[in-house]
Amino acid sequence: MKRFLWGFLAIFIFTNMYASQTARRFAILIGANDGGAERVQLRYAYSDAEALARVLEELGGVAPSDITILRDPQPFTVVTEMDGLSRRLREAKKFNARVEVVVYYSGHSDEMGLLFGENRLPYSRFRDLIDNLPAELRIAVVDSCSSGAMTRTKGGKRLPPFLMDTSTSMKGYAFLTSSSATEASQESDLIQGSFFTHYLLTGLRGAADANQDGRVTLNEAYQFAFDETLARTQNTIAGPQHPTYDIQMTGAGEVVLTDLRMTTSTLVLANDVAGRVFVRNQDNRLVAELNKLQGKEVRLGLEEGDYMVTVARDGRLYRSEVTVKSGRVVSLDNRRFKSTDALYAVNKGLVATTTTTTTTTTIIEDDYYEEAEQTPVTTPQPAKKNDSLDKVIDDFAAGIANVVRNAVDDTIDSVFPARKAKRSPEQIMAEYGGNVADYTYKAVDFGIYTGPSANMTVTSFGVYLLFGYVNRINGFGIAGIGINVLEEMNGFVFAPLYTKTGYKTSGFQAAFGFNKANGIVDGVQTAFIFNEATMGVRGLQLAYIYNVSSMRMYGMQTAYIFNTASGNVRGIQVAGIFNSTIGNMVGIQVGGIYNVIKGDMLGVQTAGIFNSVTGSLDGVQIGLVNAGGDIGGAQVGLVNVGGDIAGIQVGLVNISKTMSGVPIGLINISGDGQNHLKFWIDETMFINAGFSFGTKYFYSTVYTGLKETSEYMNFGLGMGVHIPLGTKERLFMRFEGMAESVIPIDRELAWWWQDGGIDMIVRGRLGFGIKLLKWPSCVKKKST
Repeated sequence: MKRFLWGFLAIFIFTNMYASQTARRFAILIGANDGGAERVQLRYAYSDAEALARVLEELGGVAPSDITILRDPQPFTVVTEMDGLSRRLREAKKFNARVEVVVYYSGHSDEMGLLFGENRLPYSRFRDLIDNLPAELRIAVVDSCSSGAMTRTKGGKRLPPFLMDTSTSMKGYAFLTSSSATEASQESDLIQGSFFTHYLLTGLRGAADANQDGRVTLNEAYQFAFDETLARTQNTIAGPQHPTYDIQMTGAGEVVLTDLRMTTSTLVLANDVAGRVFVRNQDNRLVAELNKLQGKEVRLGLEEGDYMVTVARDGRLYRSEVTVKSGRVVSLDNRRFKSTDALYAVNKGLVATTTTTTTTTTIIEDDYYEEAEQTPVTTPQPAKKNDSLDKVIDDFAAGIANVVRNAVDDTIDSVFPARKAKRSPEQIMAEYGGNVADYTYKAVDFGIYTGPSANMTVTSFGVYLLFGYVNRINGFGIAGIGINVLEEMNGFVFAPLYTKTGYKTSGFQAAFGFNKANGIVDGVQTAFIFNEATMGVRGLQLAYIYNVSSMRMYGMQTAYIFNTASGNVRGIQVAGIFNSTIGNMVGIQVGGIYNVIKGDMLGVQTAGIFNSVTGSLDGVQIGLVNAGGDIGGAQVGLVNVGGDIAGIQVGLVNISKTMSGVPIGLINISGDGQNHLKFWIDETMFINAGFSFGTKYFYSTVYTGLKETSEYMNFGLGMGVHIPLGTKERLFMRFEGMAESVIPIDRELAWWWQDGGIDMIVRGRLGFGIKLLKWPSCVKKKST
């Protein structure tokens, strides 16, 4: 018996030690084909994300339920999904020794951030979202133009990889990008995907397994993708891509991204196969491409299906058809090959404006990059402006520049001392980034109408009689109709119809039509119709009709009609009709009709009719109808509905799932309280039937009764106190106060008008009882 107990104890300890070392990996993959109206529509961002999802599921140990794919989302959707992923990671850490996460983006970008349609998610914000994920290991892959700027934003340096054995103790992050900060990333119709992702996937399927241990590490995958991407893009019209990385990790071991031993569908390229190898599936999609060296076996983990394998060697092509089945390892050697074409690249950052025709070299499926044919390609060029109008505007601006320059500079210095206008273009570019040659610096920019120009315009003072189109304003901008600041505005812009600013707005926007900020508002927006901030507000929005903040808001929204915030809110929302927040809120909501928060709240909600919090509430709700999740504060209204109540409900009707607080009302209903039918006989009526509802300790009763002669009936209402006696609560004592009216059955309903009123009986009742049976609970416990 002792041996059995010791054996059982040993098994138990071993099992728990093994379980404590389990790891769980999550992935959120983003494909964004749409980079806005001014950029070329991509074709393969979705399929890139989906292809990576398949590899992570087959070989990377990621369960399908732990993979999230977003297709052309908006920035606030990305933030919301990342916040949801954080919650899932924290939940997973309760049952796993470590959690890991892979974040992937394929789409358009520029030197400032990721592009989603007309909106931008800054690199700094994207990195913050990844850095805040509660995981031991965070791997981010960004396949887009200028993506190397992402590693630059926090001082990332290209350091030699230092990873070693297993990933058990490795903690930290790794950011991989498809190109440097000044390069274009490209996708190809030939491979039906982007170059970098294509070679990364090929590497993860086994081509990058340099030491042939059946596992592909982070170092191996990056090195393979780097070498292949650089070699394959050297002769494209956009030029070579140099992938970059920023790795900050601690611990011993090496991060294993895929394990080829996890799949039973394997294609082996034998030792005698040599040359450039292309593997296409039955849909003619290129799923793997690599340089195969003679004398070295390569194992590729593939999905079950039929494949065409092509080897380019010595100027000739050799092909073999093969079927890969589950549970089988198929080997190809030279004997199975028989002896027996147009690379069109699209930059992931091109501007689709006026075009001109150039040529690019097409590449056949060999490794020699021969110039097979010249294919016309439309390469976007900036739209030309009206030269004569430009000359008039420039001459006029030059004439007044000397007169007003000093006045403008002095004004800007006094209002915005941190951003002085007297800096040289070189100093401005040192802060903004980019090349000085890419910008045109004008202390004063004056015109009737200005459109896009070859160089980006930076101005301190812009005056436009009709419409202004400028990249950066470091002071004031005024237009007769509208003004569009593409990137950053520090200061003040005003136009009667509308104003639009880019990724950062610091200062003041004003319009009688609408204001839109495609970035964060650090200041004030005011409009006659509406204001919109797509990246959130840290300041104040004022509008006659409505305000929209598409991400986090820190400050105040006030509108005549309504306010909406699609992220967390810390501040105040005041609206004549309603306020809506999709996220958590710390602050105050005041709405004329109703307030809605789809998240948790710490603060006060007050509305003329209805308040709603889907999450927990630590604060106060005041309205005719209040609804919330778990309540740690107070609900005050005619009807109050909540989940787990640890606070106070004050109203005519109070409803809760569980009640550990205090309900004050005529009708109190709680899921864990007094909910039962009662039948009794007393001195006034032969039979009484009632229903009691309330909390464990306070309850109400409504009842009716009938006299034995069937001449009278009663209607009554009672309130009582339930007092358990003893620790097991089988014995109890109750005290009830009851009031009832006695009505003759044979009288008309209006009889009391003539006879002077209704007969009322008021009584108190004290009783003792014992609980004989325990009613089975209808609440299902969550299994772990």
